[in-house]
Amino acid sequence: MAALLPWIEEHLHEELSLPILARQAAMSTRTLSRRFRQQMGASPAQWISQARVRHAQLLLETTRLSVEEIARNSGFGSSTVMRECFKRIVGTNPLAYRCAFNAGDSPR
Repeated sequence: MAALLPWIEEHLHEELSLPILARQAAMSTRTLSRRFRQQMGASPAQWISQARVRHAQLLLETTRLSVEEIARNSGFGSSTVMRECFKRIVGTNPLAYRCAFNAGDSPR
């Protein structure tokens, strides 16, 4: 997984299916799924969703890109999919997250 994880991070904006990951890791999909879950504590799909949300959080914190642009840059199929995934993982929607993050940066 040591070489695969950075590769995934670099390709978050692309389609990342299990066969694509297995080909990149030079192993069968079954072996990849088993080893990934053992080492990472999550399925490849779960880990990718979390990585995409982390990337979206960074863009929400550091840019003024729209949610649609962030969804595209983070590899979500649409802003709707990003909002659902973001809320499930972070507990709030992307715009509320951006507002809360920016509120903490305001001068006192």
